[in-house]
Amino acid sequence: MFNTLSIKRIFSLLFAALCVFFVERGVAFAQLDHVAKIQAQTHELHLAIPEPDTPISNSYAYMRRESFVRNAQPNTQQIPFNTYPAAPKVGKSSYIISLNSPVHDSSAGIPYEKPAYDYERFAGSMGLSTATQNKWSNKKGWLNQTLYSLDKFFNQPVPEQWSGGTLYELFPPGENPGEWTIEPYFIATVPNGQFDNLGRRVPDDPPGYSFAQQWYLQYAVTKRLSVYANPGYSYSWGGGDRSGSVEAQDLPFDLFYRMTPDHSYPLVTAYLGGQAPTGPYDNLQNSNNGTGTGAWSFNFGVSAMASFPFFGHALITDLWAQANQTTGDVRVKGMSTYGTDQDFNGWAIPSQFGSAGAGFEFGVTKKFMLDLELIGYWNAPVNMKGWEAGQWQEYQESDWTDVFDVGPGMEYSFNEHFSLVAEVIIPLAGVNTTASLSPSAAIVCSY
Repeated sequence: MFNTLSIKRIFSLLFAALCVFFVERGVAFAQLDHVAKIQAQTHELHLAIPEPDTPISNSYAYMRRESFVRNAQPNTQQIPFNTYPAAPKVGKSSYIISLNSPVHDSSAGIPYEKPAYDYERFAGSMGLSTATQNKWSNKKGWLNQTLYSLDKFFNQPVPEQWSGGTLYELFPPGENPGEWTIEPYFIATVPNGQFDNLGRRVPDDPPGYSFAQQWYLQYAVTKRLSVYANPGYSYSWGGGDRSGSVEAQDLPFDLFYRMTPDHSYPLVTAYLGGQAPTGPYDNLQNSNNGTGTGAWSFNFGVSAMASFPFFGHALITDLWAQANQTTGDVRVKGMSTYGTDQDFNGWAIPSQFGSAGAGFEFGVTKKFMLDLELIGYWNAPVNMKGWEAGQWQEYQESDWTDVFDVGPGMEYSFNEHFSLVAEVIIPLAGVNTTASLSPSAAIVCSY
């Protein structure tokens, strides 16, 4: 039997249970409402500047600043607890802009302007490809970051530069069919001693002087193939003999062929040609009239040219080497450039000669450049055989000769077609050769 006390206890328990139920439901409602309000607050991403990897217009500096997130004012509109925002779409973020992209994402508030130059276009094949950028972006650590910085530094676009080239490097072919280059050279020789067979500098007694004028002539047959000839003449005096006369020199000629594709670096060129014996070499009445070798020679060589950005300036480099092989013995009579006298009658047996070097051009301004050439010349021994003073003789007329020259200089370009270049060739070391200084200058005309 239920008494009054038992009924009161039952109602008290039911009331307590209902209170607990409604309290917990109210807490849940409050939490859901709070979540809905937070989700209703919008967030806008604003980039302070374009991507850090995007070059700034008219500059080669890369600026890096942190992006920031700005919270909009909370939305006070009440959203029912059972209403949820749409799920975000999975895919590429609209805030990621590729290098030099012309896209303007106004909805994201990104002011983006295309630089004045196109990085990929003007950097050519030297520009960082997408694959290269992705490769570096996935690598961490200070070493990889250092390598990436170096890679990016050396692959910046090279500033526009007018260049006439150094004086003694091997030149590349013309860029367009029908393009031609005429370059008159002026070369003087000032005695400064000589190097003996031990490499010691000794006096040049008596000293000799000379002046030469050459014409560098080049014509582009195709985009890859050019032809070249270099006629010249010289005048010599001193050296223990009377002054000579103006005489023609031997005639070098070449075919140039560019081996690498267009717009690729380095620009590799192969050379194939020779040298014609057009200068007087024997039966001389004056030793200062000798300018030639009397031998046909076969010439071959190779060069590699590239340009780099160097602290915001253009640096043009050219590495080259060439060799000449004579085709046979040379008939010699009387006084000759091989050191024979009036009684000699026989043959000279020349062999090989060649050179190798590097040329550097640094653009101070678009028109003015500082040059530096490092050149090594070598000649193999020359043997002689023949009759002299009624006796048959065979002997070695000269030993191996080597010389290392350095050539500082400068050049100024009035426009893309006309330049002036000047250098001074200074022998630093050598064996069995002259140590004469050679001031040189040239006028470069290309059309």
